[in-house]
Amino acid sequence: MNNSSVRGLIGMPGGPAYVGTKHGVIGLTKSAALEFATQNIRVNSVCPGYTMTDLTAGTLTDPDKLKSAMEKLPMGRYAEASEIASTVLWLCGEGSSFITGQSIAPDGGWSVW
Repeated sequence: MNNSSVRGLIGMPGGPAYVGTKHGVIGLTKSAALEFATQNIRVNSVCPGYTMTDLTAGTLTDPDKLKSAMEKLPMGRYAEASEIASTVLWLCGEGSSFITGQSIAPDGGWSVW
């Protein structure tokens, strides 16, 4: 299991290093999935969007940052950390036994834009 970001699926002005590394994680995920598929080893990545953490708390108190964030989120809210964890647990379990090389985005619809 690899951790990327919604920014690994879409670009961001002013953030080429971050975006580049997150796109790289997705490429690594796809290549590793092909390398290990015959050994029944699945490799996937999770690409979360805005999630309620100490790191993102500042956007909730700044009206301009909050407005900008909400414009990206069709579901109109940040993810809870437990929602990201549930995605990871599902990808590690038998319910996703035929999924490999995929990047799953628990992002409230952000990457759909």
